[in-house]
Amino acid sequence: MVLISCKESKSNSKSNESTKTNIVELIKTKTDLELSENFEIIKDTVEHTEEAFDSDYSYELTIEYKESDSKNIKEQILNSKFFDTINSTNYADPIWEIIDSKTNKGIWTYDKNGFEFLHCDNKKNRPEPFYLTVDTITKRIELILIHL
Repeated sequence: MVLISCKESKSNSKSNESTKTNIVELIKTKTDLELSENFEIIKDTVEHTEEAFDSDYSYELTIEYKESDSKNIKEQILNSKFFDTINSTNYADPIWEIIDSKTNKGIWTYDKNGFEFLHCDNKKNRPEPFYLTVDTITKRIELILIHL
């Protein structure tokens, strides 16, 4: 996985284009949500864990998408094969065995201000658990990824 840490800057548009492309690919890989590159990067940081055995880090990303992309994002989530309304974050719940049998990524569910992607707690996601929310009120997508 390619992670680039930067702050949005109008003077470095070529770097921003590369960063936006990486962000779009990362979100698509993790959740199948396809975004346009028509968004503003609010936060894009990587923090390395000092003295970690194998380069552990935390990646935090916040982007703000345009109103014109709202309908497309909502429709993708609601029509996704990963959409479910169980709203169970308890991975010990037996329902997760059914979810794991359907997908190795996770599910979209409703959140208080929009949607949340709940990753499956499986071999694929355990080394890099992630938390992703789509706030349809503020038009922000937040991602926290932890590399263990």
